Amino acid sequence: MDFRVRNAHERRWPVPSEAVAALLDTLGAGERDLVWPSRHWAPLRLDRPLAVGARGGHGAVRYRVAEYEPGGGRVVFAFEPEGALSGFNGWHMFEAAPDRDGSVLRHLVVARADLRTALRWCLLVKPIHDAAIEDALDEVERHLMGTIRQPAQWSSYVCWLRRRRGLTISKKAGANRGPWRAELDSTKKTAGNLAVAGRASASGLHRKETHSGIQRKGVPWPASILTGDV
Repeated sequence: MDFRVRNAHERRWPVPSEAVAALLDTLGAGERDLVWPSRHWAPLRLDRPLAVGARGGHGAVRYRVAEYEPGGGRVVFAFEPEGALSGFNGWHMFEAAPDRDGSVLRHLVVARADLRTALRWCLLVKPIHDAAIEDALDEVERHLMGTIRQPAQWSSYVCWLRRRRGLTISKKAGANRGPWRAELDSTKKTAGNLAVAGRASASGLHRKETHSGIQRKGVPWPASILTGDV
């Protein structure tokens, strides 16, 4: 039995999309990564600088870079046939785009999976994934806006899953791999300057939206099965 998985997160800011794209260019750059929330989650590591063909992942989830152009505001990762999502056939991506008076950053997962992998996604992976992506959006917002208007919170279930993995269950407890250092490198300066220019010229409304789904093959999305919100 084949199932289709779709999961989407997005957030909007009154800044130019070029500022968001500059931050996406730092994905997988270790301590210079200004997107991935490595303070609280397994870091996103690649076997080479961000480029098509680079392989890596975060934690037990493995993928390769399938599409990327520096400054293009779009990074697509194709899932590898091993790791925690070995039954996934699909991809996930970050994409920055203009949106009304500012920009929107989206993260999207699209994949097909067998029943066993779909259940694993719903029960064990998706709650962790949702929390990590919202934390990533918080990181981007911190660098763009200087603060986080409405920080994401972990659910009790996510805290339980983290406890089982031996991770901290409070964001106030600090990083899982040493102190986080917000280095003011040239990339961050570029993104910051663009963001300041955008804030000076726009006062758009901050919005955060999430939607996710998992469907039996042939059932139009967003009809869902298994649980009401997956």
